[in-house]
Amino acid sequence: MNKALDLCRASDVNTVMLYFIIGAPGEREADRLAIADYALDVRRRLGHTDGTVIVKLHQFMPKPGTLTQRLRMADPDVVHGYGDRVAARLRELAGDEEYEQRYRVEQFGASRMHLEVVCSRGNRRIGHVLDDLYDAGTDLSELTKDQLTEALARRGLDYDRHLRHEPVLPWHILTLVTPFPLHPGKHALRAVTEPAEHARHVRDRYPGTALSSTDGVVLLYQQDVPEKTVNRYPCRRVHWVRGELFILKRRDRQVAVCGGFGLGAPATVLVLEQLIALGARRAVTVGTAATLRADLSTGQLVVCDNALRNEGVSRHYLPPGSHIKASQQLTYALTASLRAREIDAWSGPSWTTDALYRGTDTAAVFAVADSLVERRPRREQPEVASASASASGEAWDPVSACHRP
Repeated sequence: MNKALDLCRASDVNTVMLYFIIGAPGEREADRLAIADYALDVRRRLGHTDGTVIVKLHQFMPKPGTLTQRLRMADPDVVHGYGDRVAARLRELAGDEEYEQRYRVEQFGASRMHLEVVCSRGNRRIGHVLDDLYDAGTDLSELTKDQLTEALARRGLDYDRHLRHEPVLPWHILTLVTPFPLHPGKHALRAVTEPAEHARHVRDRYPGTALSSTDGVVLLYQQDVPEKTVNRYPCRRVHWVRGELFILKRRDRQVAVCGGFGLGAPATVLVLEQLIALGARRAVTVGTAATLRADLSTGQLVVCDNALRNEGVSRHYLPPGSHIKASQQLTYALTASLRAREIDAWSGPSWTTDALYRGTDTAAVFAVADSLVERRPRREQPEVASASASASGEAWDPVSACHRP
């Protein structure tokens, strides 16, 4: 602070804003009034005849995860009175004329402070309270304590107990009462932005762009694969605004190939939505993955027939669940086509994740593999470290779900 004042004094900066938190447990009246003395000293040290000091006061509010999270809060009306006394003390020290010209004490109105102290400790029940107030046409900028107290009571909450942090909204179980996903029914709602808007943009920019005449689209993650593919088969480039898109022709069939759009579920789904809007009706992704099987060598082909949903994107499209199955018809067609060409391939589950470099340790990975294997229910859940034994005590293969088609 002293260094900042020195810099201000040596420059043309003539206004300093001071921030203070008041209303903390153990705080004394003398501590608060000392703010006025400090503001007076700051203006003197600023060294400018036209120097101005603004004092901003904010109520102490314990936050989750901090050392103060269990402390009680003071009533905002009381804290607002503290601020008034700080302003009166500063006026007394500086004199009326100088105070009006060179000082300003600011604090939020009582209405906002009442809302903030309640929301700072709230869970979704506080959200319901705010919904009730809004639906009733209440002006939240002019909200009174009585209005807020009544709204809380209608939801079974007590304002005074809320400030004292008695077990009304226990933070230590906050994560248990907050649903995940945050909006469980979101997948069934209409989206604000539709991929059809992107399709219209593409067609306006590149007339004739369409995929409805193709048998489907293949999404490729490795950068060199699209290049090798288009060099091997007759194709034409389709202009659009993300990645590379080609239509390959072979005999009387057409297949779209898309690459260069990035990695991961968010990037893939974004592109897939746009391709569907352009007319694509079938899609196959071709990429690479790590394996839990020692007998699956590098380059071995695996057809994924289901996945453990450990990423976040699918929750925006489907109800909450642990697994998702691929299209049986498309999976059968792929495996049959590979078999007809005498291409060695396996089929089995995958574990999806948005964090490539946040794979867990071996025990956790085997626990995930364990969840993919259909076995008899256990009488009790074993520890992760002992997940190599089945309920019957027989040895089991943690990746036995992966098999040859």
